Amino acid sequence: MQSELLDVFSLAQVSFATPLEDSPASAPPSKPSGSFLAVIDVDTHPLDTLFSSFPWLSEANDILVCARLGSYVCSKLDATSQNHLIERTGFRIQDALIPQRLSYIQSSSARVVLHYAKTDTSLTQAERYRCNEALAFLSQPIASSTQSRLLAGRGSFGFQAGVFNPGAIQKDGKTRLLARAERAPWHVQKRDPSKFYVSAEALLLTLDSEQTIEAARRVHQKMPPSKTPSRTEDFRLFSWLGQTYSNHAVLSEPEAKASAQQTIAFDQLKSSVAISTLDIETGTLTWQAYPSLDRPIQRIEKNWAFFTQGDELYLLYSTSPYILLKADKTKPWHFQTIIEEPIGLPIDGDGLSIRNSINPIDYDQDHLLHIVHKVYPDKTYAYWALLINKINLRTCKVSNRPLIANHQSRSSSICYLSSTVLSKGKLELFTGLDDSSLSTTEVSKELLETTWVPLTCQ
Repeated sequence: MQSELLDVFSLAQVSFATPLEDSPASAPPSKPSGSFLAVIDVDTHPLDTLFSSFPWLSEANDILVCARLGSYVCSKLDATSQNHLIERTGFRIQDALIPQRLSYIQSSSARVVLHYAKTDTSLTQAERYRCNEALAFLSQPIASSTQSRLLAGRGSFGFQAGVFNPGAIQKDGKTRLLARAERAPWHVQKRDPSKFYVSAEALLLTLDSEQTIEAARRVHQKMPPSKTPSRTEDFRLFSWLGQTYSNHAVLSEPEAKASAQQTIAFDQLKSSVAISTLDIETGTLTWQAYPSLDRPIQRIEKNWAFFTQGDELYLLYSTSPYILLKADKTKPWHFQTIIEEPIGLPIDGDGLSIRNSINPIDYDQDHLLHIVHKVYPDKTYAYWALLINKINLRTCKVSNRPLIANHQSRSSSICYLSSTVLSKGKLELFTGLDDSSLSTTEVSKELLETTWVPLTCQ
């Protein structure tokens, strides 16, 4: 770092200091005259101690916070906590200077530099992207890998390619999961359409009081006739008027089925959202409808979230912008828009879409809990928790740090949170790993309560 600074500034312009408590080798810094840039190595000097000992640091024009990437990866440092501390002195993060995309944790010795300044200037989309990415992947997530357990994986229940990405619901005092189960490995499916369309099944899992699997059964699916091959996946669960439903994706070809010798043009597949009833006693999933909306439906539709309030059924089409629809009682499975507005999420504005992860669930007397995610390059996911006010059905709070972030929460390349249940003051987060395995991560509601911050637009 010293040589890099001297490549830009002359020696007369730079002062180096190493404050050491009760040490004759200590070289505490003195306040510079005039305007100055403060460069802080947080690997060796904690930010809170420095700002307490040298309050004049808050008079800097700019602050560069430097550290090794490995210090964040091993949770020695936490970018969210650092950000909150510096913001209290009037600074705002402006950029994250990194040698590689943070979604690739390739080198623990790589240096990360976070730039702060006292300015109201709006960030460019590229600057916002780098800042948001740094705060997502250099922060300690709420869910820790130490609280995670593997429930199923490749070969489980006879499915060679794995069991993963379940919807969850609590029924009759037990947690039920409707998971995607794959017979053929992905590298076989993508080359052979005949394998792709028959590989996926729905698997119903029953968990005991310790949230471990006590029973599993294959689900018989009753889908309507189709002119082209199709398959169902990405199951979510909700209860309405005493019946258990699943909203799920249906992937189909827009044209005639390709031959078994051809590869599938995945960029041409159609993805639709369907509603089916789930009979837990018989293990039957029965198609009911493809919901219709009062707005255009795209060729690729997924990540719709459903929840109920009393006898009313709602469809959360998008989180940012916030687009909420309500079921029309006069037209079966038709939904009409009742809210469409921006909500001012602090993780927004970087060009990445914010997508629904789960069907919202009851959190407390006044709120529903929702979880959203962003997808970074190479399917690297980060998740945040939201609270929805039950009265006005608008989002009102967001977690101040990620709920789950890939490498920090699970040692997997792909980490997909698809459902959660709240029981005995604890959240069970059900997550698919590497499109092959199923895990659960426990997070106390008490811990989550400490992370809520209000949204500016409510």
